[in-house]
Amino acid sequence: MIHDKIKEANAIVRAASAAGIFLTELRDRQLAAQVRKMAKQWVNDIERQLSAMAPADALTAIATFDIIHRIAHGVPANPQLINKYTLKAFDAYISGDKTVDEYTLFRQIATGLRRKDPAYADRPLRWHSLSLARWHKQFASGDAADTLSDYDTAQRVTILLQSDLWALETRNEAAYKHRLHTRYSHLLPA
Repeated sequence: MIHDKIKEANAIVRAASAAGIFLTELRDRQLAAQVRKMAKQWVNDIERQLSAMAPADALTAIATFDIIHRIAHGVPANPQLINKYTLKAFDAYISGDKTVDEYTLFRQIATGLRRKDPAYADRPLRWHSLSLARWHKQFASGDAADTLSDYDTAQRVTILLQSDLWALETRNEAAYKHRLHTRYSHLLPA
C-alpha cells in the first residue's frame, strides 16, 4: 500500500514540475490546478492513515509528505507531524526494527537538524553523527572496508557525498568526495 502511495507522490512531483509549480511563473495553470488537487487528496489520505501505519511505512510516507504538502498548500508541512513519525521510526529502529530503512531515517533526521529542530538534539543527533562517522570510516581508503550490498554502498556513498564532512576531513573533504564519486559513480543516480 505505502509503495503505491509513494509512486503516486512521485507522479505528483513530476506533474508539478511539468506544470511549472516549482518556478516563479507557472507554465500551465490548468495542469497546476489539477496537480494541486491530486496533492491535496494525497496529503489527506496520508494524514488519515499515518497513525495506523507501522513505523517503517509511516517514515516512508513522511519522507515524501513535506514536498507533496508544499505542492498542495504552498507551505511546508507541520514540523510536529514530521517529527512525530520520524522519531517513532527512530525509536523503532533503535529497538531493533529492521524494517525501518536506516538511510531514509538518516535523511529525515538530517533534515530536522538542518531546520535546527530541538526534537533531534539528543539521541537522534548522536545516532546521526555516529552513523556518518562510521560510514566515513568504511570508505576511508576510497573502497568499502566491509562487504556491502550495492544498495548499502550506493546509499552510504550518496549520503557521504551530500553531507558536510568538514569535521571528519577538514582540508581533504573535496578529495575524499572526488575519490568516492569516481569509484562508485556506476552505483549513483544520474
